[in-house]
Amino acid sequence: EKYLKDFGWIKDRTRRTYYGMVKALDDSIGKVIEIYKKKGIFENTIIIFTSDNGGHHSYGGNNFPLKGEKTNVWQGGVRTTGFITGPGVRSGKRYRGLYHVTDWMPTLLGLLQCSRNGTDQVDGVDHSHVVKETRKVMDNEIRFESETLDSKKFPNVREEILVNIDPLIRSENKDNRTWIQTSFDIQQQAALIYKNWKIITGWAGPNLTYIPPEWSLNLQKQEKTYQNSYHVFKNVETYEKNMKPHPNNNFRSVQLFNIFNDPGEENELSDDYHDITNLMLKKLEKYEKIMVPPNPAPSYDPRSDPVLHNNYWDSWVED
Repeated sequence: EKYLKDFGWIKDRTRRTYYGMVKALDDSIGKVIEIYKKKGIFENTIIIFTSDNGGHHSYGGNNFPLKGEKTNVWQGGVRTTGFITGPGVRSGKRYRGLYHVTDWMPTLLGLLQCSRNGTDQVDGVDHSHVVKETRKVMDNEIRFESETLDSKKFPNVREEILVNIDPLIRSENKDNRTWIQTSFDIQQQAALIYKNWKIITGWAGPNLTYIPPEWSLNLQKQEKTYQNSYHVFKNVETYEKNMKPHPNNNFRSVQLFNIFNDPGEENELSDDYHDITNLMLKKLEKYEKIMVPPNPAPSYDPRSDPVLHNNYWDSWVED
């Protein structure tokens, strides 16, 4: 309860609890940092703070202005923030290039100038040339300036991220547009990012953007102001009032977005860019050929309930 007392102005209890959890996490990290400083190792430690997915709306998370949430392939489910700090790492700079979780290992090896020792054949990309203090960056950031990357200005950047291919999640609708040319099963859920572009096939998840419940219900006013100031409103009490629906594209099992110009995935562009859409479908075909098919999730085992393990997620199967 001590972490909730500063957030009484948030009427929605789930959202208020989430704020309290973030405050508790922040305090815990602060304690770890203080210990590092007392032991004299803080100045020689690289610290990474990141997330594995976007927030889950039902449990107080929110990804506004991005669409969607954890468990789906909209940007709100897969795009997160993070930072890295420590010796040899440039500070106060922002990197807007594509970055995947598999990139951490080669990037850390590059920062520490460690030998790869046979790890060259990995999925990750080494971004240490971007992170190092010696790197000169235009306008204090590196990002995709256009649909074409200058490989001389931005060497070794990641151009592509496979978000997911899940044949177990399927759309009921078959996209019958005749210009779509692919052997890829476009009714299965899949998503791929290539440079500024993102393609989604199958069922992406509910086509909703969730407005933070502590903000105004006046969406027109909110959308005009959110980029400049995060003004707090105190008149919203439930999540259910805070859903911004988008045009129903569910009859389409292929969707294309320019996520650099349209990070909220509001403008579906596949009809305007046939070549790019088919190019990205070809890329999905290649990934599908080398993927390991997923297994259906096992049924719930009541022995795994954290209540039986001092409220911790722990191993519950005896050897």
